[in-house]
This record gives sequence, structure tokens and C-alpha cells, in this order.
Amino acid sequence: MIYLVIAYAFAVAVLGGYLLWSLRRVRELEHPTNSEADAVSSRGPL
Repeated sequence: MIYLVIAYAFAVAVLGGYLLWSLRRVRELEHPTNSEADAVSSRGPL
């Protein structure tokens, strides 16, 4: 039974970390302040 608790806690930690990472990534894309976003916007239309 303890294995299920450990597995559940690990899954919650991994998914929570991915959620935080993706939300931070979306905010970076909405507010381009880094050089990566500047490089993308300087390419112009495809």
C-alpha cells in the first residue's frame, strides 16, 4: 500500500512541475521580453 502512496505523490509532483513549467512558458510567449522571442519576431512573415 505504501508503494501506491509513493507512486501517487511522485505523479502529482511530476504533473505539477510540468504544469508550472508550461504556465511559465505561456507567460513568456505572451510577453516577449527575452532574446528568443525577439529572434522569432524579427524573422518576419513566412
